Amino acid sequence: MLDLLSLPDIVLEKILSYLTYDEIARYRIICRQFDTLCKQLLNKGFILVEKHHGHCLKAVKSQLPRRESERRTHPLARHCDILTAIETRLSILAMTFTKYIDAGVCCFIPGKVIDEIFRVLRSLKDSETPPRAHEVLQELRDISSMAMEHFDEKIVPFLKHSLSSSAAHSSYSMTGSCLMAGTPTPRILGQEKLRLEFSKIHSRTKRNKAFVGCLKRTVDNLTLKLKRYGAQLTVQAAKIRQQEAKLAEQATKLTDQDAHIGELKRHLEEWDHKFGDLTAELSRAREESGTIAEAGTSHDVEGRVARKILPVGTAETEGRVGRRMVRNATVVSVDVADPGQGKDKDRNCKIKRKAEPEACNINVTKKMKVQSSNKMSE
Repeated sequence: MLDLLSLPDIVLEKILSYLTYDEIARYRIICRQFDTLCKQLLNKGFILVEKHHGHCLKAVKSQLPRRESERRTHPLARHCDILTAIETRLSILAMTFTKYIDAGVCCFIPGKVIDEIFRVLRSLKDSETPPRAHEVLQELRDISSMAMEHFDEKIVPFLKHSLSSSAAHSSYSMTGSCLMAGTPTPRILGQEKLRLEFSKIHSRTKRNKAFVGCLKRTVDNLTLKLKRYGAQLTVQAAKIRQQEAKLAEQATKLTDQDAHIGELKRHLEEWDHKFGDLTAELSRAREESGTIAEAGTSHDVEGRVARKILPVGTAETEGRVGRRMVRNATVVSVDVADPGQGKDKDRNCKIKRKAEPEACNINVTKKMKVQSSNKMSE
């Protein structure tokens, strides 16, 4: 079977923390180990109840109006009165027990007072309209007053005697050591004052440690934010570099396109120049073809066509030749007799030339095409 006292102190403290403070104060008589553990738990309970009360009072006062006349009619007025009365009671208890607790000669003995203060604070938190202060705090006033009276009458004389004997013993030991060392005896402070000073220093170091821990957490948060911002900056810098590369590529493409457009413009100008030359050559060829068409007569055309179509030596061909000769003679006579009629005849001849056979026109167009192709090849 496992012995309870063989367990570590931290396990015993955890087990005892599930009890009420009144029960913890009663279990001090079991043994010295339980006495030590229960003293520590009672002192921690008194500090804890002071902190909890301070938080509650601060929360209530933050909700109250600043005017004293408006506070009396506020719904939290009774809460504030009860918490103020508890603060007064805690200050009286602290003045009674704290100096002996700091000296290490006793602990906060009345555990029932701690339980009652916690009960009142819980009731204030749960109820919106608590009863009056004297009704709620009646039990707390009674047990705290009895605890302080008992402590002052029964326990304080013994504690003072133990403090004086311990101080005398410590001063005697320090004086003897100083005499043995051959140095003058210094002014020796009492053990109580030394313990008070050490407790103050210890509390200050605790506060400083808490402050340093808070500063470390803030510094860690700031470093994490800086790292996050640095990563974002690297990503943005990479994006900027990509955009700059794209802009450079687009600029090169634009320069290439400008060069290509310049070449196209130059080719277009060359082709416009060539097209103008071709149009001039075509107009010149048309004029030459017109002069060639005017140089030939309709009679020669008819004769050539007749020789090609009709056989040679036929009566029809001879008749056509005779008729042609007669027409030539009449045209000459008309030109001699009347110049005006000659002009009319020339007009008629031009009309006839327009109506010449298709073979002559085909030959002329072929000749023009050959000349234009030769010009373009040159």
